[in-house]
Parts: sequence; C-alpha cells; structure tokens
Amino acid sequence: MNNSTRFIFHVSIASVVFGYFIATANAASASGFDAKLLELAGKSSIDCGVVPLGSDTSTAIRCAKAASNDGKAFRVSIQAQGVDSEIWMGAARNAAGKMWTAMSDSDPSGGGHVGAAIHINDCKKIGWKEKYFRCLDPESIP
Repeated sequence: MNNSTRFIFHVSIASVVFGYFIATANAASASGFDAKLLELAGKSSIDCGVVPLGSDTSTAIRCAKAASNDGKAFRVSIQAQGVDSEIWMGAARNAAGKMWTAMSDSDPSGGGHVGAAIHINDCKKIGWKEKYFRCLDPESIP
C-alpha cells in the first residue's frame, strides 16, 4: 500500500470511528433526557412524544397542553438547534401536579467534551405556544 492509499485508509477509519462515537453520544443524551423526564413525571405519565429536530412539534405540544389542563401526568421533549451540541427541551408534570421544564445540552462547554448536562426548573405553571413551551413563574432557576 503506498503512502497516499494508506493515508486515505486511515482517514476513512477515523471518520467511521468518530461518527460512531458522535451518533452513540447523541442517542445516549436523548434517551438519558427522556429517562429523566420519565423519572420526574412518573411511570404512568402520558408520553406526548420525543420530537427530533426539524419535525412538527404541534401534536406533541397539544398532547402535553391537554394533559396539563386535564390535571394528568405527562412528559414531552423537543430537540432544538444547538450551535455545537445536541439540545433537548422538555416539560413534565407528575400525578401530584408538580411541573418542570428541562434542558439537556450534550456539550455545554462549547466543544470541550465535558459531558452532557441536564438543567431542571420547577415551575408553578407552563406556558404553551403552538410550537414550544416555557416555564412561567419558575420556583428555582439554576
């Protein structure tokens, strides 16, 4: 194998390995975030959806808003566009009426690869819009 072919081979292998680790990290952060919302909302909560980036959020938002208005436990997560990491926004309500919004950032250090972080806000109320939601009257802000 000549030097040029060897270089292309090594670059190809590195690309496959790097892509695998990025895909694994992204899948892990989405599933870890959903698991945290499930922990907050409870096992019997309504799963209003995990909406990937670029997908229509309206059905998931309507589900969560209806469940909240009906006093039912629910959880929902929506992927948002990050600059250099994977971002997920979530909302949850448990059967006792306690509500949260949450955000997961797969790399909050801005490229330093320190690991994912999940921030959770206790909310007295969640404000629902057609395509997103936000914590109203937060009880705590980290």
